[in-house]
Amino acid sequence: MVAKEPLVTIGVGIFEGNEYVASSITSVLQQDYDNLEIIVVDDRGKTNAMQIVTDTIDAFPEKRNIRYIRHPENLKTGGVRNTVIDNANGEYVFFMDSDDIITTDCISTLVAASDNGEADIVKASFKCVRNNKENKYYSGVSKSFTFNGTPMIDAFYDNGEEFWGNMTNAIFRLQFLKDNNIRCVQMKFEDDSFFLHAAMKAMRGAFLSNVTYIRLLHDRSIMGSMWKNGVSPYDAEQAVDGISCKYKAIDGWNNAATRTKLLLNTIKQAMQYMYRSRNSSQVSRELYRKLSRILLSYPMLPLSTHIALTKHQRHKLLFYGILRRLPLAFRRFVIYQTTFRHYRKIELK
Repeated sequence: MVAKEPLVTIGVGIFEGNEYVASSITSVLQQDYDNLEIIVVDDRGKTNAMQIVTDTIDAFPEKRNIRYIRHPENLKTGGVRNTVIDNANGEYVFFMDSDDIITTDCISTLVAASDNGEADIVKASFKCVRNNKENKYYSGVSKSFTFNGTPMIDAFYDNGEEFWGNMTNAIFRLQFLKDNNIRCVQMKFEDDSFFLHAAMKAMRGAFLSNVTYIRLLHDRSIMGSMWKNGVSPYDAEQAVDGISCKYKAIDGWNNAATRTKLLLNTIKQAMQYMYRSRNSSQVSRELYRKLSRILLSYPMLPLSTHIALTKHQRHKLLFYGILRRLPLAFRRFVIYQTTFRHYRKIELK
């Protein structure tokens, strides 16, 4: 255990999701770690979710250090995260969605790996659950690792892991975030660019294989709604802006192996957003052309490299390396005939 128990601020934004919010808040209240500050941010939803929150908290036998903050208007998830950063008193902050659940030992597990409060970031793994059944999708690392003196982003690949950006299920040292001006730029789809910038700046911390966070998959979540109902123009622009921010950050990274692998991963994500935008009845052709131009203008990739890559990665490196050198209209055509066709086959299964 650590020599001291730093104050940890848990920030939870409340919008809607009435059927999940009581379980989510209860899991926060049941933490076995005592030195907590809980900030509940009312993001001005149209349901009685906030009433469910207050009823749940009032009925809980053990009283916690809880603060309520009400937004003047709906600022979305990125706005909630920034509000937590601006108002937290803890040495560490922990961001959580109100339709997810954390294990009882979540915060104590993260703090125990914080190197006596010196770590910039400690993150753990999570699993996904849909309809009370564990989903095959799993986000985490196969083996826990620590890093000290090496950027977290490089430590991922040095330890044989793939980088994935999600700012939940992690404690961030508050002063570290403020010193590096790390905030949510996008109000939706904020996780990727936030965590990428944090992982590029963090020089001390850990990533744990322990599963301490459970994501509840459902059609009313941000991602679930997008897949089911189609991406809206606002969502498409927010997602693409996040990808653009990542392109710029990755392009300037001086570790060639990390840059290449991270860029391949980001391009894959970009193609998924491009596909969703192309197939959405809400996104005009004019907007699609604008967004696809940004997504297909990723930094240049070498056509060959001495970096250790899997066979699949080498194929993608050659494919995207050649694609980037084609005129934009050809890039759109090639992606439509190859990548989009692949996605359509997956959806039909």
